[in-house]
Amino acid sequence: MTITLVRENYVALRHLNQMVEECYPGSTIVAFSSAEKAIEMIKKNGKQIDLCFTEILINGRPSGFRIVEELRRRNRWAKAVQKEIDHIK
Repeated sequence: MTITLVRENYVALRHLNQMVEECYPGSTIVAFSSAEKAIEMIKKNGKQIDLCFTEILINGRPSGFRIVEELRRRNRWAKAVQKEIDHIK
């Protein structure tokens, strides 16, 4: 399973990465703190992504929607979890 994580807050991204590693042992996890970098990777490898965790707002814009939109263009079977949580600063 290949999982993509997108959070602009680096500390929150690290915590999410640790949690996902524990929940999905053996998975390939690719983490990004930039929506643009995540979208670039999805355009190249979207068919290989099974699951994506992303914020809705990244850098104050609804970039999470763009990420999921791009992913679904490449892999309509991919699952996405979008959440706006900022309790980890």
